[in-house]
Amino acid sequence: SVKSVRASREAILGAARAEFDARGFAGARVQAIADQAGINKQLIFYYHGSKLAASLAELSAAAPADVGPQATKRIRGHVADLYVMLADRPHLLRLLTGDAGLDPATAALADTTFAAIAGGFSEIVADGQRLGYFRDDSDAGATARHAISLILGHLLLDQTTPKGPAESRRAQVPEGIARLLLKSLEW
Repeated sequence: SVKSVRASREAILGAARAEFDARGFAGARVQAIADQAGINKQLIFYYHGSKLAASLAELSAAAPADVGPQATKRIRGHVADLYVMLADRPHLLRLLTGDAGLDPATAALADTTFAAIAGGFSEIVADGQRLGYFRDDSDAGATARHAISLILGHLLLDQTTPKGPAESRRAQVPEGIARLLLKSLEW
């Protein structure tokens, strides 16, 4: 019935939000979302498409680990990993930039994913502030949104060219984004 489909989708979205809140972007897993929603994992694939569900699982699994004790290394690693992940998966880029063809439930899941990615950046900035690496007057949430916007913007511009992102730019662009962010954060 329409009510049970709607209820299942809402349960999935609620579980996804709870999983991202509890475990962060790196720790969230599709199976845990299914368990929390009280549904079979396959229903996530059914309601949100196997490509989307698999992509969200990949994004969660590929979220960067702590690449070093210094917050600057963590920012660089996070920017580079997210840039490469999205450059290699254009369908995720379209998902996160609000592809007009998304149904409301998938759009909500994309928003949750975007928020989880932003949360990872915010956490790094807040840790850096707490440890004295970054200025206290920097807004961690705004910095996270700026980081994601810069990454998405570069990748979207690259898609407008016939060849997409050049291999040599895979290191240059993320490093440039990280340098820009760090200039705004460091003392």
